[in-house]
Formats: sequence, structure tokens, C-alpha cells
Amino acid sequence: MPEPLRVTPEEINRHAWSLIDAVTDSRADHDQDEDHIAEAAGGFIGESAKALTEAQGTWSDQGNVLHKNLGEMGTWMQEAAGKFVAQDERSRDNIVRGH
Repeated sequence: MPEPLRVTPEEINRHAWSLIDAVTDSRADHDQDEDHIAEAAGGFIGESAKALTEAQGTWSDQGNVLHKNLGEMGTWMQEAAGKFVAQDERSRDNIVRGH
């Protein structure tokens, strides 16, 4: 027989905050990488400098999408935990009232 479903909102919230913290750290790391690429591009000329600048733009765009999506996922996890708690409390109250 399968185990009963167990949802621990506190665990979900903890994992959501871990994800949000990781996104913050990753964003800082990506910003630093972009700075390094910009620095390196300054030492090149012509097509090489252009290629590094384009790479920096692509890296920046991809990083922004990644961080936005992961940050939203952390927020959605927090919202889901809150909704679960609210529904659980409504269900408990209905049972207590005999409905």
C-alpha cells in the first residue's frame, strides 16, 4: 500500500528560501563574470572585441532569464505552501463544525 501523502509547509518554505538564496548568489556570480568578460574585451580589438561583447550580452540575457524563472519558482513554492496551510485550516474548521 502506498504511503499517505505528507506535506510539510515549513519544509517547502525552507526549500523555497534556499532556492531564492541560491538565485541571489548566482546572480552576483554572473554579474562578476560579466565584468570579467567586459574587462577582457577591453584588451582586444576588432572582431575579437566584438565577439566578446556579444558573448557578454548573450551571457547576461540568459542569466537574467534563468534568475527570473528560478526566483519565480521560489516564490510559487512559498505561495503553494501558504495555500496548503489555508486549505488545511479550512478543512479542519469544517470538520470541527461537522460539515
